[in-house]
Amino acid sequence: MKLWEYVGRLIHFLGLPIIKYLLNGSARTRVLVIYGTKVLVVKTWIGSGRWGMPGGGIHKAESKIDSAIREVYEEVGIKLRPSDLEYVSQRRQNDDGVNVDISLFITRIENKKPIKRQILEIVDAQWLEFIEINPANSSPDLFEAVRKYMHLALT
Repeated sequence: MKLWEYVGRLIHFLGLPIIKYLLNGSARTRVLVIYGTKVLVVKTWIGSGRWGMPGGGIHKAESKIDSAIREVYEEVGIKLRPSDLEYVSQRRQNDDGVNVDISLFITRIENKKPIKRQILEIVDAQWLEFIEINPANSSPDLFEAVRKYMHLALT
C-alpha cells in the first residue's frame, strides 16, 4: 500500500464527521465503464481503500449526464459524449453514515483507452475482469452496478 493511501484512509476516518456534514444529501454520479469483459475501477486517496467507479458530485446547474462526462474525464482522462452513456438508475446510498443520491450510468467502449488518472484524487486505476469484483475489494455501488450489468447482459 502506498503512503498516500495510508494518509488518505487516516484523513477519511478522522474527517468522517466533516465529510458527513459536507456530502450528506448531495447528488452524485457514477459511471460503469466497460471494455469487453473488463470494468474500469478507481481508488481515491481519501476513502476506504476499495475499488469504485469514476464519478463525483454534480455541480450547481449541471445535468447528471454532464457531471458523469466531466467526472470520468477529470478522474481517468477518458472523453465521453452524451450518446455514449446509458442511464441505469438513481438510488439513495448510505456510505459510512453519509446519505447520497447516486445516478448510475453505463458506457461500453470499443477501444481500450489509456488511463490518465487525476494524481490529486485517484491513487490507482485499473481495468479489472468482472469476476474480480467482489464485496471485499469493491465499494457497494460498484459491486451492485456490476451485478446489475451482469444480470441485464444475461437476460
